[in-house]
Parts: sequence; C-alpha cells; structure tokens
Amino acid sequence: MTRTALLLILCSVFLHAAWNAMGKRSVPETAFFLTANSLGVLILLPFVIVFRRAIPAISPQVWGLLALTGLFQAAYYTGLAASYRRGDLSAVYPLVRAIPVVLVPLIGFTLGKGGTIGAVALAGMAVVLAGCLTISWFESRKSSFPYRRVLLPVLIAAAGTAGYSIVDDYALSLFRPAVQGDVPAPAATAVYAFIEGVLASGWLTVIWTAERRLRTADEPRSRVRPGSAAIAGIGIYLAYTLVLVSMGFVTNVSYVVAFRQLSIPLGTIIGISVLRENPGKGKLIGSAVVFCGLVLVAIG
Repeated sequence: MTRTALLLILCSVFLHAAWNAMGKRSVPETAFFLTANSLGVLILLPFVIVFRRAIPAISPQVWGLLALTGLFQAAYYTGLAASYRRGDLSAVYPLVRAIPVVLVPLIGFTLGKGGTIGAVALAGMAVVLAGCLTISWFESRKSSFPYRRVLLPVLIAAAGTAGYSIVDDYALSLFRPAVQGDVPAPAATAVYAFIEGVLASGWLTVIWTAERRLRTADEPRSRVRPGSAAIAGIGIYLAYTLVLVSMGFVTNVSYVVAFRQLSIPLGTIIGISVLRENPGKGKLIGSAVVFCGLVLVAIG
C-alpha cells in the first residue's frame, strides 16, 4: 500500500465514522439515508459538468456494473438504517465494518484475484474478524441488545459493502483506461461516483416506497431534517470518493477494504463518548483486537 493510498484512506476513515454517528443520532431510517445520499451526491456535480466528456466513454458493460453497484449501495444504507434503529453505534458499527474484510478476499479468491494478498495481511484480516466476533459474543449476552433482530440487517449492510467494493474496483478498471489522456483519473472517479450515487438514490426510492406501503397506520413516522441529512451526505461522498481514488494506488482492493476498518475503534469511541452509549468491555476489547489486525494488514 502506497503512502498516497494510506493518506486518502485515513481521511476517509474520519469522515466515515462521523457521518455514521450523525445517522445514528438523527433519524436512522431509509428516508434519512435517501435524503443524505441525494443531497450529498450534488457535491460531485461540478466534476460532471466540467468533465462531461467522460460520460460518452462509459461502455454498456460499465453502465450495467453501475446499476449493480448502486443496488449494493442501497442495500448497505437500508441495512445500516435498520441496524441503527435496533442497536448501539459502538456495537453495530464494528460488525458492519469488519465482516467485509473477510467477505472481499474470499470472493476475490473465488474469482481468482486473491494471489496478491500476502500471508501477513491474511493473518491480519483473520485477527480483524476475531475482534468482530469478540464484540458480537459479548453483545449477544446482553438482554438489552436485541442481537437476533440486529444480525440480519448487519449482514445485509456488510454484504452491500463487500458488493459495491468489488464491483467498483472492476468497473473503474474498465472506465479509467477508456478516458485516460482525456480526463484525469480523479475527475473520472468523481464522475463515476456521481452516477453511482444517482442510481443508488433511485434504488433507495424504490425501497423507501415499499417500506411506506408496508408500514401500518399506527407506526410512528420520523421527520428527516434536511440540514442534518445534507451534512451527513457530504461526509458520505467525500469519504467514499477518497476510497475510490485510493483504489488506483493499491494492487488489491482487499487492502483498501481492510485498512478502512481503522474507523472501527474510532466509531466505538464516538459511540461511547459522544452518544453516551454503554462502554462494555466487549466493545473495547474487540476494537483493540481489530486495531492489531489492521497493523498486520498495513505491514503485510
């Protein structure tokens, strides 16, 4: 992993933990993330206007991948919203962030693209998973934590993360060479992220509409504050665009997905200190184990 990739990912880590805390504290529902995503993606619009010549270079294959990755993004937000409605940030966030560390390389090996991952990095990913399981085990013993109700949306959110990470890596490997020499790689990435965000909002609208139809009349409806959603949305797109750019400086996307998990101890700290959540020993021990795993990933 290059220094440039490391710096980009670290900036993304702080932004990611911050907007997740805002989502948990505000209105953890699909409507909030739909609003946040729709408003946040607008920060990339200037790149689309200036570098609009990149759009005709998008092949039908990349368009199909964009539609797929938008669906994965929508699944991630939907699972995240349901998880935060039922559990603490300091417990849910580590689970959602750590599971893709294992899923992505497993899928990579299945597709024959895992050869560049070193043994030390693989060991680090296993340690990250161990930290995740530590948090999960301790939290499952608490009567106040609806573990069974949280597990499914957590898995949906984690699968969404793994899905869009893999699809984005492949789609960008096709799209960047198509515009090379005409559009700078970071600008091409921003155009790609904008289109992905618009499609994700489309999928989220479908999901939100279905949720409204299934909701009973006596269920309370929370009101989304556009200001909070806009701030969270800006954090979302600044964080993820930095990740997309960083993919151009690594040999395997699994390194990016794994090192981003530095946000796990940060999210735990924010949940306990800012949101005043219960500082259980499982959260602290698990986050420390995850951090050790990240060190192995970094040096591997």
